[in-house]
This record gives sequence, structure tokens and C-alpha cells, in this order.
Amino acid sequence: EIEFNGSNYDFVGGRGYIEKDWGRNFPENWIWAQSNHFSNNDLSITASLATIPWKNTSFAGFIVGLYYKSNFYRFTTYRSAVTKEIHYDFNKFYWQIKQKDLTLELTIEKGHKAGLLYAPDKIDMVPKVHEYLDGNIYLKLYDHKGTILEDQTTSAAVEIIGDVSKLINMAGGLKSGLK
Repeated sequence: EIEFNGSNYDFVGGRGYIEKDWGRNFPENWIWAQSNHFSNNDLSITASLATIPWKNTSFAGFIVGLYYKSNFYRFTTYRSAVTKEIHYDFNKFYWQIKQKDLTLELTIEKGHKAGLLYAPDKIDMVPKVHEYLDGNIYLKLYDHKGTILEDQTTSAAVEIIGDVSKLINMAGGLKSGLK
């Protein structure tokens, strides 16, 4: 329960999202989206794709967590998931990921109103991340038997930051990053 401006807000039984960012810097380029607000109330997703520095090079790494009907599906670089198709058209990001016998299709769109968030820099926290809270996510999860889940939301947090064409190319997309 939170008291704010003389009003009490009760979150018992609700779901939320919280993260902790470790380190001193954000990746150079990234796409991130999160939502708990789908037509199916037992559904949440967090998806991120970013340029990950590694030794003297970098690669496109990703983590997607999908919670649905008490099951948690993880699609990650470190669990050998692969990007089958990926492209971006300056507002809409399409991504198809395969892990073992599961395939996840995501379409993520920026919203229209962004807030400016502080993020770690080399020395301090600085205002540098435009985050949309009115973004869209369409998702479809399926296996060889058929569709497990298909849903969409217009209440997603979305960040699309940096040289996205470079990121898409690193992740296996078209050379221009566009389709």
C-alpha cells in the first residue's frame, strides 16, 4: 500500500516489474520492452536485445522472459536461443526467436509519449533514456503442435536506443537493418 497526496493505493494481488542495473554503463545500443497488461491477465513479458561488449569485440545478446499460466519461458543468448528473423523500420521492430521446439514472434512499436530517464554514465547518473509507456507489443508463442499463446497490448514500456541498424545487423538481420 502506498499513500500519496492523501490517497491510499492498494496493490495487493497485483503484478509489477522491477529491475536493477549493474555496472557503470548501459549498452551502446538496445531495444527493450516490458508489459503486464495483456487481454490475458496471466501474461507478462520482458524482452531485451543489446550490444554486449566482450573482450575486444561485441555481440548482440538477448534475454526474453515470458510468463504465461504459471510457466516461465526463457529465450536467451546464453541458453542457445537463435534469432530466425529480425528487422526494424524506425518505429516497428519485428523479432522471431527459436529455442529448442519453441518459437516466439514479437512485434514491438514505440508509443507517442516518452519520459526521460536517468541512466548510468561513466561518472554519474545522467538523463539519457527516452522510454515510452504507451508502446505496443504483439506476441505469438508456438511449437510444432500449434499456437500456445497469441496476444497484444497497447500498454507497454518500450526503449529503442542507439544505432539500431548496427544492432539488428549484429543480431542477424538485413545488412541495412531495414525491411
